[in-house]
Amino acid sequence: MRFEAEANIGNVKEINPLFSLCDIYVCYPNLNRNNMWISKEAINDALYSLKNVPIVGEYLKNKDNFGDHGGKIENEDGKLVYVETTMPYGVVPESAIFDWELVTEKDGTINEYLVVRGAYLWTGRYKEAQLLIGQRFNQSMEINIEEGSFVEIDNKKVFEIRKFIFSALCILGIEKESDPNGHVEPCFESASIIASSLDKDKFKQEFNQMIKELKFSLSISNLDKGGEKTKMEVDFLKKDEWGTGDKIEIDLSKEAASDDAWGSVDKTALRNSILKASNYKTLVNKCYLIVEDGWEDAPSNHLKYPVCQIKNGKLVYNINGVQAALQRLHQEGITSSAPIDKLKKIYRKLGLDTSNFSKEGNSLSKKELLKKFKLTYTQMYDEFNRVLGEVIYKVEDWWSGKIVERQRYFLRDFDESYVYVCDCENDYIDVKLPYSVSGDNITIDYSSPIRIKYTPTDWDGGLEDDPDYDNDVVIDSIQDYAHKVDSETKEKFASLKQQQESMKQEYEEQINSLKQEYEAKLQEHQDTVFAATSKLESANNEIEQLKELLDGLSAFKAAKLEQEKNEKVDSLIEENSKFFSVEEIDEWRNKGKECDSFESFEKEFKLAAFAKIKEFIKTDDAEKRFAFIEKPEDKSQDESDVFSRLKNKFEKD
Repeated sequence: MRFEAEANIGNVKEINPLFSLCDIYVCYPNLNRNNMWISKEAINDALYSLKNVPIVGEYLKNKDNFGDHGGKIENEDGKLVYVETTMPYGVVPESAIFDWELVTEKDGTINEYLVVRGAYLWTGRYKEAQLLIGQRFNQSMEINIEEGSFVEIDNKKVFEIRKFIFSALCILGIEKESDPNGHVEPCFESASIIASSLDKDKFKQEFNQMIKELKFSLSISNLDKGGEKTKMEVDFLKKDEWGTGDKIEIDLSKEAASDDAWGSVDKTALRNSILKASNYKTLVNKCYLIVEDGWEDAPSNHLKYPVCQIKNGKLVYNINGVQAALQRLHQEGITSSAPIDKLKKIYRKLGLDTSNFSKEGNSLSKKELLKKFKLTYTQMYDEFNRVLGEVIYKVEDWWSGKIVERQRYFLRDFDESYVYVCDCENDYIDVKLPYSVSGDNITIDYSSPIRIKYTPTDWDGGLEDDPDYDNDVVIDSIQDYAHKVDSETKEKFASLKQQQESMKQEYEEQINSLKQEYEAKLQEHQDTVFAATSKLESANNEIEQLKELLDGLSAFKAAKLEQEKNEKVDSLIEENSKFFSVEEIDEWRNKGKECDSFESFEKEFKLAAFAKIKEFIKTDDAEKRFAFIEKPEDKSQDESDVFSRLKNKFEKD
């Protein structure tokens, strides 16, 4: 659908002989002159689709002016057909800047316009495009409405467009000397004669040629500013350099996805980096939605719709690139194909809104699937079971307590894109897994399971109304077999789950009983240990007290014995002090203090004293000799003393 707003193209500046830059005043939000309402939020949501849209126009050579949206009605086999006649004159690149600017209209009304700054016009190829340099031309945006309805806003019935995508920006004619009536008044109209058509091949050829020349022109402009690379080096990596670099890691998770501006990603540098990596074949299949046969001979022609970038040394999804890929596919009329299915999976993985995807053609119906496979359906069913049976997981057997291996996935159903299974390892949830078929081999992608739920739908009547299909009996048997297997599988899973729940409850009861018994015994042992520990601590305290008392008694005893010994020593020395000099007495006193026992000291001292007495006895002066001996007054005293006996003996002599 075409939607015209009172906007224009201006500020056109030539940047090189091939291309010129321009600013485009696209539209303003809310109510417009066509009685349509588009909110600013809806316009902002559609900005991603404005990147890479063509700037088209229909040039009227006889008037040297642009017309309206172009097109003509032709009679083809008795049918009126609307044929598009516009050509691409420019493009809104990914590097363009979008902003909002307040503009005062001729009637004084102020509107806030969406402005595209930095769009390219192909002024070097088409002379008529140079008309835009130095003057403003009206512009009309063309959009595809995805969601809208008639509503009442501000007491006025209007058509509210809630969701749309940009498909083109069209140059409209202006009033000029060569065409006084050339001004195209903005208006809104929907053509519906039979069907709109255009020469897609010619338009696509012209548009692709413009893009190639734009890339070349920009690379030459960079060289003119001091660049050193040649065009061949900018666009291509030599094939003998492929795979010579280091391996590039791949992280296609939602968390690693980049939100960088897609226009800032150099697609040629991206391709060169991928091809130089040692794992370039894997990178190619991950990065590009379409990898055509012969891509290694001409990668620039056969590697299409990149959705990744290399960031921090890893290949990651670029969210803006993913959205741009969908917009480009839609612009080329591709709404259902393998790239669309692949892109939809990426959208789901990144958590993006998938409402822009056509619901047609994403997967085959059961009827189409049976038509496609016919008698090989049973073989595929068996092959799915075989492949799924190779995936096992380890779990504790509730009955034996041992770790056992069990099959993780059980087949429920499949269609052209997914196989639907029950995941036993994750609480028997239902999931779908993407798969691919190469020859007779089925490869299932287990890395991205998507949880699903089953909803009741009306039963399909089958193929009995299809005159071209005569295998109803086979199909019915396949359906019966499939339903039987599905029913048996559900019953088996339900029985197994019930059995496991029962065993689980039984084991939990046993475990709880053992736990209570263990805790009781543990408490009993803890009480015993606590009592024994208390007694041990009390005994240790008593021992310490006894030790302290014993140490005190030992010290007292030692002091007492030492005192008694010293007293005996002093007494012994005092009794015999007459035989020794003062110095000798002090010396014997010191020996008495140092000796171990009084007995040893007494023996040694008396021997010394005896020697002293004997020495005195040998002297000539008898009176002097015995002067030291006092005569006892009592003659009857005991003479058992050694000194008395010695004295008596010498007196007799």
